[in-house]
Amino acid sequence: MDVSVLKTLLASQEQAYRGALEVYIGQTNDKIKALQSTIKEVTQSLEFTQQEVDQLKQQVVKLEVEKTENKEVANGMKEDLQASKKLVMELEEIVGLEERPEGETWEQTAVLVSKLLEDKLELPNHQMERAHRVGLRSNQLTRPIIARFVRFCDLPTRTFHSSRPSSLNPPPPGGRDSGSEAWPQLSVPGAVSSVDSAVGVSGSPAGVTAVVAAPDVTATLGAVGGSDVAVSPSLKAGVCSGEKKDVPPFSTVKRVNTRMSSRPSKK
Repeated sequence: MDVSVLKTLLASQEQAYRGALEVYIGQTNDKIKALQSTIKEVTQSLEFTQQEVDQLKQQVVKLEVEKTENKEVANGMKEDLQASKKLVMELEEIVGLEERPEGETWEQTAVLVSKLLEDKLELPNHQMERAHRVGLRSNQLTRPIIARFVRFCDLPTRTFHSSRPSSLNPPPPGGRDSGSEAWPQLSVPGAVSSVDSAVGVSGSPAGVTAVVAAPDVTATLGAVGGSDVAVSPSLKAGVCSGEKKDVPPFSTVKRVNTRMSSRPSKK
């Protein structure tokens, strides 16, 4: 074979292989570029995801701080609620004690309540922290008194309410008007819900409201103030007994309303 012909064949084959290799290398380069672009996008996505994760971590830390603060607030509110319940249990409302026309200080009010408990209700040896009237002064109505006692066992075993607004003097022995009959006696049976008690009431025409809180109590309640209030010795059974359970909380106190007509019944 001629050498020139052989050279021509080798050159043509070399050119063919070179063209095929260039095509392959070009395709490979395109794939590499595509992979690089994909890697770049994934990297950007990971960076964005990492930012979101960092933000979520900050939010979790913030929520943990808020959770701790809310827990502290809740505990504080719970303590305040317990303190309020304890304060309510230490408070006693007395309605019907006549107020001085010129006004009175809380010390004078405390002395008035102490005198009522000792002289009228026969409840001595109590320790009262403070007593004061609530509401605006009025020439027609007597403001109620809120008294706070140091010990739970010092709480009076009932709160009474005389609905006569202007005076606490008892009705005359002969009745409301001269020549009329004396006020009728009204007995309230002892089955008052969970409170085992019996109250006998004699009062003004508008009636008397008695709140009974002591077990096995028998009392005769008049218009409190200048009148006599006779309380049986059994009233003291639930006072200062040394056990808190002997005096039921205010939530279990039942109210007995007694209403009597201001006019004699027609026969």
